[in-house]
Amino acid sequence: MNTILYGNGFNRLNNETSWESLVHIIDDTNDKYKIPNTLQYEGKVLSMPYQTEALLLTKDGKRLISSDGKSLIVKEESETLVKQAIVKQMESYRSNDLFDRLINLRVEHLLTTNYDYVADNALISFHYYEEKKERDKSERTFSIHRKMCYIKESQKKYLWKIHGELSNIGSIMLGYNHYCNYVGQIKAFITGNYEFAKKAELGIISKIEDRLPIISNDIISWIDLFFCSDIYIIGLGLYYDEIDLWWVLTLRKRLRQRLGSSFVKNTIFFYGELELGMESMLEHLDVQIISSKSRKYEQKYTDYINDINKRIK
Repeated sequence: MNTILYGNGFNRLNNETSWESLVHIIDDTNDKYKIPNTLQYEGKVLSMPYQTEALLLTKDGKRLISSDGKSLIVKEESETLVKQAIVKQMESYRSNDLFDRLINLRVEHLLTTNYDYVADNALISFHYYEEKKERDKSERTFSIHRKMCYIKESQKKYLWKIHGELSNIGSIMLGYNHYCNYVGQIKAFITGNYEFAKKAELGIISKIEDRLPIISNDIISWIDLFFCSDIYIIGLGLYYDEIDLWWVLTLRKRLRQRLGSSFVKNTIFFYGELELGMESMLEHLDVQIISSKSRKYEQKYTDYINDINKRIK
């Protein structure tokens, strides 16, 4: 089984403005220790009043007026307004040739930390159609099992948006508050204590180590893939504020250490150039690092995609 985990790197190939610029409120240019995006976001939200007054507008941007000629105003949570600004910026994101190549590789699962619909639209442009029976958007806040399924002839690709999606602003994961609560949900899933709010028929899911012998035939969450599928991480900085991914990687290593590598046989690859500390950390977590000697951004991605294509079984 093969899985690609990708981030915002492919959007940056289109020279899209980084969404981080919308949440960076604290200037840490000259600081020895940089403030992570998750904490910058908290600084942005917590520097604003809990609620902000906003004008009600029509779809074409005109103000809605009451019968007495006054503009209609609604009170909105400031955090929602910040997320709406990010959504508006991302609505224009489009695919590119390299990303088209990536999603057409022979992989069964696509995982992304992105919130946009670039992959959905690209797959449809290549004549995939959505199998709505396999769609799971039952989660309002978290994304343990949020997925779409796209099919073309005998090919089937599952798309997992593990940090939320644009159509559900409440699911978009940005700050410490959301990340930490998400890790709690991941822990519940892994330890067999996860409750499906809208899928009671699934009953109780056994803890991950008890499911290992059959997990490849019983994929319930993107988390399962870290224990049974070869994973190729590309276009993702994997910064230390991505505590959900780091926690899953460390747990995977702990299980390999305790149970043996014969129980967790999959291989994880990271594509990119890293500082020595992060490179060493990933190696300790049994992640193989693949780098490119090319200096050009586009050529690096070309090299990485070619390498993934060669490794896919």
